[in-house]
Amino acid sequence: MTTQVKWMWGDAHLFSTRAARLNPLRWSRTRTLQEAIDDLAQHALEVRPVRLRFRTSEGWATGGRRSSTGGDSPRSVRSDWSQASHATTTNGSQVETNFPSVAAAIAELKRLAAGHPMGLGGVPENGVVTPNESPKPSLVRSNSVIVKETPTFRFEEREKIPNELLEGPFEDFEISNDVYTTAYLVARNATPDMYSFSPFVNPQVRIVWKYLFFILGSQLTIILALTWWYPPTVMESSWLVDCSNATALEPLVEAGALLSTSAEECLEAGELSFEADVRGRTISYHRIEHSVPFFDAILLEGKPMVYVLRLICCAWQFGQVYFEDFDSIRRLFDYHDFSQWFLPIKGEDLRPSFVLIIPLVQFSILLIVTTVSFMVLCAQTEAFDIVMNSLAFTFIAQVGAFFNGPLAQHLGETYIRPPPYGNDSIAYLYPEYSIANAVNEDGTYTDGGWYICEDEVGKAGLLSDYKIRHNPEKYDHHCRKIVATLEW
Repeated sequence: MTTQVKWMWGDAHLFSTRAARLNPLRWSRTRTLQEAIDDLAQHALEVRPVRLRFRTSEGWATGGRRSSTGGDSPRSVRSDWSQASHATTTNGSQVETNFPSVAAAIAELKRLAAGHPMGLGGVPENGVVTPNESPKPSLVRSNSVIVKETPTFRFEEREKIPNELLEGPFEDFEISNDVYTTAYLVARNATPDMYSFSPFVNPQVRIVWKYLFFILGSQLTIILALTWWYPPTVMESSWLVDCSNATALEPLVEAGALLSTSAEECLEAGELSFEADVRGRTISYHRIEHSVPFFDAILLEGKPMVYVLRLICCAWQFGQVYFEDFDSIRRLFDYHDFSQWFLPIKGEDLRPSFVLIIPLVQFSILLIVTTVSFMVLCAQTEAFDIVMNSLAFTFIAQVGAFFNGPLAQHLGETYIRPPPYGNDSIAYLYPEYSIANAVNEDGTYTDGGWYICEDEVGKAGLLSDYKIRHNPEKYDHHCRKIVATLEW
């Protein structure tokens, strides 16, 4: 029986992984088994999940597997991965299996090329543990597609791995990298046994407060400057008038430059420009300038193309805010629900949910920035001003992301003092995945830790502090009510 295969990256997504699978451009061309092996060998060093789609005389079958990550000390855990269960075609159905890495997919292709039948599980490598106590392989049906996953996870002592963490299917979930998120993570991890988030008690976290107040303060300062202290003006006009001529002052009153036609008010509001001899009489001409604050000129003037440009830039701004900035806040609330479930399983006592103040403050700032940006854009009459203001407000909304790199790096290099649990090598943050987060220097796995290895496809945990592996159906989502309110 001739077997052909297509492959795609298992973490590719367009709104969802299902939509990505339906996109033919995501898939490679049809290959033989050996050609697919050669293709994937060019990406052998990449740590990304791979999805395979086989075609035999019986039709197409599909395979793929998700990836995962690791952690250390009370924040870590252990097990090696085995080959995934392999795809078969049954009565027209498609069967999917997720491979955690390029190497695992290549191993399966080689197994099939050697003549092994499709649908048999791979042979576990040395060190792979799939104990009797672990959950049975789960089938997830999506229309005519069946995704078959074999849960695998590491451990030193099986009884130290709570069964709640092994109930799949699992998916990876990532939050944004910005100062607000980092401040939330450090505050959330501040359990009684770890450290204090108070800057008065714990000097090591003062840098987090400094970054947070700088970002928050700078955003508020910009908004106050634009709306209160130095609001942008539009529709600027200038007149040269004889203040003693009440008739000449009437147009200025109509334009709002003067409140009345009195000469005293004209002289006070204007600036002497020149004097002229008119029929033997010296007349002083004063320059009076007038501009309208942006909040009094919203949609008052503009050619049709200016209105179109305003609409385009406002749509850009809204799309940026809603689909990226607000989505990062929504994800942070989802992450909070996960941590409320996960940390007690790991034996940590939770502090009150005061940390939710951070994403709420971020949302408030975002809402203010968006509102002011719409008002300014709809008051401008020049195309260049409209576009440049749109870009400026986008930067103001996202400034927290630009400052997060050095903060996250510093926290990743700063060890908690005094050491919690007697371990002096626990950092405040693990911003990037590393197997060292889950595996000790002697090669043993940290059963009680928070972090997991990338190959642990059958277990919930942290891949890094910004990325988790979880089953969203296994815990309550109390924050979704807050999210629904904010979306409204």
